[in-house]
Amino acid sequence: MPKKHNILLIICDALRPDFLGCYTKAEANTPTIDNLAENSVLFQNAIAPGCGTPLSVPELLTSTYPSIHGDYFLTSPENKLSGLLQANGWDTAAISTNAYLSPIFGYNRGYNHFQYLSKRNEIYLLYYFYRRLIELKDALSKKGFSKLLEFLITLLPLPQVRPPYASAAEVTKKAITWLNKLSEPFFLWLHYMDPHGPYVPPLSSLLHTKRKRGEKRWKWIYRAEIQFLDANLGKLIQYLRSRDFWSNTSLILTADHGEEFGEHGFSGHPHELYDTLIHVPLMIYSPFVKEAGMTIEQPVSLLDIFPTVCDLVGIEKPSHLQGKSLSPFLIEKPKKRDEGVISEAFKKEYEGSMNVGKHECTISDLGKVSYRTKRWKYIYSLNGRDELYNIKNDPMEQNNLIEEEKAIARKFRKRLREHISKQRTIKRKTLKRKLRKRISETREKIF
Repeated sequence: MPKKHNILLIICDALRPDFLGCYTKAEANTPTIDNLAENSVLFQNAIAPGCGTPLSVPELLTSTYPSIHGDYFLTSPENKLSGLLQANGWDTAAISTNAYLSPIFGYNRGYNHFQYLSKRNEIYLLYYFYRRLIELKDALSKKGFSKLLEFLITLLPLPQVRPPYASAAEVTKKAITWLNKLSEPFFLWLHYMDPHGPYVPPLSSLLHTKRKRGEKRWKWIYRAEIQFLDANLGKLIQYLRSRDFWSNTSLILTADHGEEFGEHGFSGHPHELYDTLIHVPLMIYSPFVKEAGMTIEQPVSLLDIFPTVCDLVGIEKPSHLQGKSLSPFLIEKPKKRDEGVISEAFKKEYEGSMNVGKHECTISDLGKVSYRTKRWKYIYSLNGRDELYNIKNDPMEQNNLIEEEKAIARKFRKRLREHISKQRTIKRKTLKRKLRKRISETREKIF
């Protein structure tokens, strides 16, 4: 299977799999993604390493857990997937629409071409208003005013303004322009902000998205955002097919995290580890894969994408990778893997943009760590009450079984404590390595 060919990585910000037809088997307005899934290997239980962009995307690009990576910044291109491919002859390019995935934080390093499609800063006032409204909704919901607030929100007019990020249409248009210029083989990473909040879909997408009986307004508008994203992904894939890229390109489509709509008393994506936040879509299309159309139930991590790409193109995997290659799922019946997947969340004081760049989080800053199997989800809280859910019977994680299933909880708690201990050792070695490198660079400058 290994062959030097093109790699297209598509990350859709805040996209939940249970809003896609290929995951729910129910009617959904996502024909492009559903068709792609039919021609790909679909991972039914893909889990993000964290609950937000800074706890997921840098981890995906380096195949390291948040407790190892520590912050938003990507300072070493040699540790990134793009840097490795660039060093091995790939023409590397990326188009980002997320401010935290911009050159300010080093995301342009390791790319021959990098474009951050930004908007005027004033438009971020809309997003600020949106977040404050969400926080008000959460606060009032806890006091029993949820039904009243939901009614008041339905009376609000949907603002027909542009969101504070480049739209899916702009990303696709730019990507098509670049595909005409990139040399093969290429690695292209596209980061679509749709359907991330604030939810401001085009009117045409709203008209194409029928509101379900009893559906919350936010969910309806969110589905309209997904419809708009799907339509523009369709244009991109149509172009790839028309220019013969399709026969020489592996395409990986995923999301960095999900989105909460009040299932656990809050909205958006705070530092929690419920499946609404860390369960993400993942599908891998490749013309060199034998098992297209297959669905994998085994839980896998987004950390597994980096080593998988290495196997797809025949590059030796770096030693620092913490993910495991998914290539056995793509070419043959895989040997048994570890049953569970681990995710991490930092303490709530490190949530949000106010702490960006001010503090590199370490093991002691972890707030929660989760262990997810096909049947169980265990959330180990380092400063609160643990949680255990039967995912098969309780997919929305509403019934905490921590007292009823003590033996299972004890088994998973031991596994997570081992993980934390291992991460502490790796982090210590990583910091020593960074210090030695910094001392060496300083000596070269002085002498």
